[in-house]
Amino acid sequence: MNLRFQEHVKARLGEERFNKFKVEKPKAWRVALDFFEERVKRWYGATSMTTFEVPFPGFPDDEAAGIEDCFLILTSEQVKQIFDPIVNDVIALVEHQVQVLRDFDEKVTAILCVGGFGQSAYLQKRLEAHFETDLPPAYSLQEVEGSDSDTVKDLETQSIKVMVPTDCWTACVRGALQRGLQDSIVVSRKCRFNYGTAASTRFREGVHPESSKFWDKLEECYCADGEMQWYIKKGETVSNQREIKFPFERTWARDPLAGDTLVTDDLLASDSSTQAFMKTAPGVFKVCTLTSDLSAVPRRCFRPFTKASGVKHYKLSFDLVMTINSADIEFALEVDGETYGTVTTSFDHSESYELE
Repeated sequence: MNLRFQEHVKARLGEERFNKFKVEKPKAWRVALDFFEERVKRWYGATSMTTFEVPFPGFPDDEAAGIEDCFLILTSEQVKQIFDPIVNDVIALVEHQVQVLRDFDEKVTAILCVGGFGQSAYLQKRLEAHFETDLPPAYSLQEVEGSDSDTVKDLETQSIKVMVPTDCWTACVRGALQRGLQDSIVVSRKCRFNYGTAASTRFREGVHPESSKFWDKLEECYCADGEMQWYIKKGETVSNQREIKFPFERTWARDPLAGDTLVTDDLLASDSSTQAFMKTAPGVFKVCTLTSDLSAVPRRCFRPFTKASGVKHYKLSFDLVMTINSADIEFALEVDGETYGTVTTSFDHSESYELE
């Protein structure tokens, strides 16, 4: 908003004179900015004033530019032109948030304006005009009998109250302070993506793509690489207390504890409304790599068995247990319900994908 005010002043004074004024009289320009910040932003829409006189100390009178007695005269229409592009963007963002919640069948009853948003009477009025439509007349299920469910839903979600709480200017700071003094106040989250892992499974003709087919020496059969196992569904509500288990199975052709005991798996995600069958499907991406250290797992947990070839193998079934906290995600390694070793995560992309 301040940048739009600056561009407005520059257009009226001319770029050369404006830049000269900022360089030669920086304190005077600060006075003008402070007035716009403290007065115009907060007063516009709250009073019946049709003009605002912004102080420009030391600037000569210029009738064409609207400078009179060291004041820049801003009409209500000029302020509206400065405000509207920003306010329109804010309304569009709030409308998007409301629609996302409604897509999850949640009912939005109020919008709270806090911080700087709570100080703008004009923004509040524009939000009210957009969201506080007239409530429909009282109705009963009998009165709307025969109407489809969308009609009833529209009646229920038609109006949203716009509210400005007391001390809204400091609400963000006070909220952050209270949050720091309390335990997590978030009890559950809506997952933004599907989450799962890919595994090698016995190849099935006509089910798995031929490109995924390979000969597994350890299993001594043809397997398909990359069949997805989804454990969290997009839009699913996940509570802080819930542990999500990702089951894995590993096979070794030798003593697994005699060599490298680190195994890696990828946590995969997808934004699709349907859960992909293979990891090569469009939209499936890697979130992070999970590295499990099996060195602390007791030898008795590795089940020995002999293949048809007569070679002795070892197999281990284990779970990676994911717990969602307020600021991070923790993983633990479990075998037969007991926790062993450590699990580390490695992110190798520039974007961040969050569960909430």
